[in-house]
Amino acid sequence: GGLRLLDASPGRGSVSIVRTAYCHGVAATAARLARDGRTVASGSSSGHVVLQPFHAGAGPAPLPSLSHGEDRAVAITGLRYSVLRADCLAACDAGGNLQVWDVRAQRHICRFPGVHGGAVRSLSFSDQNPDLLISGGDDGKLIFSDVGSGSTIREVGVEAGVSALSYHQDGYLLAVGTANSMVLVFDLRNLVSKAKTAEPIQRFSAHQQRAGGGAGAGGG
Repeated sequence: GGLRLLDASPGRGSVSIVRTAYCHGVAATAARLARDGRTVASGSSSGHVVLQPFHAGAGPAPLPSLSHGEDRAVAITGLRYSVLRADCLAACDAGGNLQVWDVRAQRHICRFPGVHGGAVRSLSFSDQNPDLLISGGDDGKLIFSDVGSGSTIREVGVEAGVSALSYHQDGYLLAVGTANSMVLVFDLRNLVSKAKTAEPIQRFSAHQQRAGGGAGAGGG
């Protein structure tokens, strides 16, 4: 459950460990620095998320979690801070669940239990709409959620399980890494039908294994 904070600033010559923290007691499975650099959020294989100050001082602050029971722990697979709301943090997990918190108040804003039919691998906030959260997972679906109302807006199927997401800041383009080694680029304005698999405007097939790196890392 260890978490190491590293300083890789240009000109330092080598990477240095700023702080080593132990707060989970089980494997740490996701980590995300706040945009202001003051705190780091980390998730664990037990499904818990903890906030810690970047510099030594106050101790870890656990956020409320979904209750699964000790025999149903589901690992946190990704964490993401909102681009437009600095105090808004989202998490996805291996059980198909999404959670969103107000980290200043340390309370849930909304929860989406079982919104995916398998592990959620990536999530990304919109750069244009503060309430829009997109998630993708092993079920081959992109779920568009409204954080403000706590509702699901849209569900779109893609050709394979989703392993990574990157949402362009213009608000229209979404890059999706898939379990069949593809990277698909979608224009969200074209995703109008739920009945059939979404067609990308561009596809890349340079990977030999699952395309990843966005979600556990949180998306883009």
